[in-house]
Amino acid sequence: MLRSRLYFAKALATTVRRRQTQRITVGNKAMVSYSRKQMLFPYTHDNHFRFGLSLNGKTRWFGSRESDAEKFVAAYGRAITSTETWRASNELAARKILDLSRVRNLVPVICYGGGIDSEVVLTAFLKVLGPAETFEVATLEFADGLNLHDTAYVDKFQTTVAVTHPRVRFRRYHLDPRVFLKSDDFKNLARQAQIVAPPVVCQLWLCREIQNANPQAMPIIGQGELHMVRTEDLTGAYRPAPWSVAETENLCGLYRYFIQRDLPAIPGFFQYLPEQFESQLRTNPVLHELLSNSRFGKLGTRTSKAEIIAHDYPELERREKFTGFEKLNEVHDEVRAQLGQEMAASEAKWKQPVSQLIDSLRPLGRAPASAGDWSYAWAFEDGAQSARTSIDDIFASEWTSKSLLQ
Repeated sequence: MLRSRLYFAKALATTVRRRQTQRITVGNKAMVSYSRKQMLFPYTHDNHFRFGLSLNGKTRWFGSRESDAEKFVAAYGRAITSTETWRASNELAARKILDLSRVRNLVPVICYGGGIDSEVVLTAFLKVLGPAETFEVATLEFADGLNLHDTAYVDKFQTTVAVTHPRVRFRRYHLDPRVFLKSDDFKNLARQAQIVAPPVVCQLWLCREIQNANPQAMPIIGQGELHMVRTEDLTGAYRPAPWSVAETENLCGLYRYFIQRDLPAIPGFFQYLPEQFESQLRTNPVLHELLSNSRFGKLGTRTSKAEIIAHDYPELERREKFTGFEKLNEVHDEVRAQLGQEMAASEAKWKQPVSQLIDSLRPLGRAPASAGDWSYAWAFEDGAQSARTSIDDIFASEWTSKSLLQ
């Protein structure tokens, strides 16, 4: 039996002061918007995921940064049910998004550049698509084939979908990034959404073109996946250490763009439902190995992303993670450095210990998380319990599968 212990840290205490009068719905709670005149569009289900900026005990949810001194914070809602697999929870999310689009008379448009994340989104939608339903797929193509190494996967997928789901339409949008990255339009988009990553700003350009062509379009972006990071041991040793979920303010700029314009979108499909995080944490053996410090040298989940996804989607072709800017490294790095210097505070990160995350996501009344031969519990010395009863209690995970040791 292998065992590792992840030490519990005190939760960040955030006080939300309500000075304005306009309320928005976040989960099952009424919260105050910083400047909204209408109800906020459900960018995640019941707006369970929220991000904000905190200063002097006051938090502005869903707002833009006004000061470098503000602290970036985030929070997730609690799952209502436990799906059997991460794949099933993605299909549940896709079904709810299709229902939302029908009720609001919107056209779902999945942004797909050839990455495996977007193929997971497409696979989920195709699985639950009714005979009278459809959606569109939008691909950003760079001039002179600059991102052809990425978009080539779109052609393969489109060939298959054309046979199985002929109602699904694929559209291409064309952009010369060498010109766009030097334009005022690019700078304005980046500054308004407070995004320092050029590929993300290009994603917003695509979404803008989609909605300019059809005001009823609802872009869906394959972002928001579970990103876990490990506390690095600066001594150089790789010993058991805490892991945390991490959110970046930079990527929340995707939400900001649509909120500022009161436009419909799903900026982070993989966090649309709390069930998506909860099910993956509970059932994915690769995550279990990482969080239990059994993969020597690993400091985060991103380098194991393909393997994590393959557990639920073994049929999808594995590929390198591309940004589309591989042939534009010089101009990308130059612009990225400029934005990073101008909006350095917007690269802030928020972290929550995995023990807190699991307990906050787990449906009320359910037993502590477990999947097959993996489980977690609170423990101190030789005791173990399902809930934390003392500040000395620590978070422990364990497994017994021989397959994990080979």
